[in-house]
Amino acid sequence: MDIEKFQEKLKEIKYKVEKHGSMSSYIICGFIALGLVFFLSSNILFNKEIQLISTPLNKKIELNGMQLSLTSRDFNPENNLIQFNVKIKNFIPTDEKSLSVELREKSNPKKLIETKLVKVSNEDYIVYSKLPKNWSAVSLTFIENGVNIDSSKNKIKFYSDSRDITVDNTLKEKNKEGLTVELVENDIQKIKEEIKNKDNEIANKNKDIENLNSQISTLEKEKEYQTETEITETDSKINSFKTEIENKNKEITTLNNTKNELSKKIEKLNKKKADLLELVK
Repeated sequence: MDIEKFQEKLKEIKYKVEKHGSMSSYIICGFIALGLVFFLSSNILFNKEIQLISTPLNKKIELNGMQLSLTSRDFNPENNLIQFNVKIKNFIPTDEKSLSVELREKSNPKKLIETKLVKVSNEDYIVYSKLPKNWSAVSLTFIENGVNIDSSKNKIKFYSDSRDITVDNTLKEKNKEGLTVELVENDIQKIKEEIKNKDNEIANKNKDIENLNSQISTLEKEKEYQTETEITETDSKINSFKTEIENKNKEITTLNNTKNELSKKIEKLNKKKADLLELVK
């Protein structure tokens, strides 16, 4: 029920009360009005409850030439540790320019929650924090600090809802080397997904080639019963199909070359991971 309908109903109740004027009418109408108010307010509260307060993962946000995106968020309910993985492009910290973070919880937005910002690589940053129990939503603010930076345009916020987060009961703080291993593993997984997608593309193109060859075979058989003019038209179709097959074969070659490059990249990342694990020991 929307506000307009609610107001119409109240007018109707008021009219009936003024017309009949009895005490019982006042009481009955009063209960009806209270019921309508409760229903309307409950509906509003319910709709608010189902709305998630979360910034979509991998959404790119610009800040003074920088590009920031939240790539993952994990939470361990056993120790209340939260981990944010953030990708930051086009930012080089200097003595005059730096980044800081602030974390706040929805129920107590004035209180700053202690955070730990770890730079893992030029573009990869991790934020650790211990959240209060029964938290519902948090805002993670990135602030660019510097002498000549406008304080009104130097920050962006990422929002995270407790209902929209990856739960990991084994999550714990890692040092820089351990975090680098984690990021390398993530990169390997992403590349494997890329290879899988390339395989699907190749399979689809091979099916297309199979269908085209089948059509060519059918057209070749039909030529036996065609006139010279019809044969000329059929040959034109066949040549068109052959050109299409040739192009698809070239595309398959390109995809296979890309797959080989990706496989080599995985080999390099696995070596990097092994070297890092030696350092972590």
